[in-house]
Amino acid sequence: MGKIRNAKIIILFFLILLFSMFYSCPNPVEPVTTVYIAGYYNNGSKDIACYWENGTIVNLETSFTSKANSIYVSGSDIYVAGYYNDGTKDIACYWKNGSKTELSADKSYANSIYVSGTDIYVAGYYNDGTNNIACYWKNGSKTELSPGIKGIAVSLFVSENIVYVSGAKYEPTTPAACYWVNRVKKDLPCSGLSGAFSIVVSGEDVYIAGNGSNGLTPFACYWKNDVKVDLPCNNNGMANSIFVVRQ
Repeated sequence: MGKIRNAKIIILFFLILLFSMFYSCPNPVEPVTTVYIAGYYNNGSKDIACYWENGTIVNLETSFTSKANSIYVSGSDIYVAGYYNDGTKDIACYWKNGSKTELSADKSYANSIYVSGTDIYVAGYYNDGTNNIACYWKNGSKTELSPGIKGIAVSLFVSENIVYVSGAKYEPTTPAACYWVNRVKKDLPCSGLSGAFSIVVSGEDVYIAGNGSNGLTPFACYWKNDVKVDLPCNNNGMANSIFVVRQ
């Protein structure tokens, strides 16, 4: 009888232990989602660059006309690329946590921002007095993508220290979709007016969203490793952004 009673006590002990473990487990923590959106609004007299954090507006530039085109969040730091007008010309810039950094003394525009480690990359273009020249800035230092060739840079992505930039060149005045890999230009197959507006790298694959055209009618498309895929859009379509998920 003593052995049976001891066995019952042991079983009861384990049942109590399991019960306490089950009910003492902490409730799963719901992930906190923060949504950041870059853009601008008009205050009645001028455009104001801003971003929204979960719907709360944060002004970036109130003294001058300005626009925000791209946003990137790294840790607790918020980076926004765009431009402002100093009263005579538009000037490419970016804001880090609301503090502005000018990127060029020339007429210029910043279209995309990407942060890799401690390096800040911004893609855009500047005007040399005659033509728009595609470029990007790394930590404020400008790099022309195709010196002497007219063009604009619209999107930038960094993978394994390789800088990918998409945009368009002009031949001589017609925009043609292209991208650069560490400043080496690669033309994208497409007819008519075309542009490459968003670039992302996944593994060894390069994806670019943009448009071609039939005459003056644009159609949406994307390229994977330079192979064009037309997107159903009944013409008059534009593909502005691309994102790839590997599973």
